[in-house]
Amino acid sequence: MGSTRNAAEPTRLRETVIDPISDSVLLKLATAGMLLFVSGWFLDVGFNEGVWAAMFGAWGVGLMLVGLSCYGFIWWRRH
Repeated sequence: MGSTRNAAEPTRLRETVIDPISDSVLLKLATAGMLLFVSGWFLDVGFNEGVWAAMFGAWGVGLMLVGLSCYGFIWWRRH
């Protein structure tokens, strides 16, 4: 664990994080849930819109749970 960076590190990040998201509908669903949750947080903090923030947060958490749990279950069954 030196302080120098490996030149192949960005491609490794792409292979492990970005490629599975672009190939999987369930991970896209979880990503959309994360974006909904973050937008709900911004609505609550920035504009003080409590009802919309709660709706976006609840839908976001639900989508993240469904996407990640189904993806994890399918990954577990394949391996």
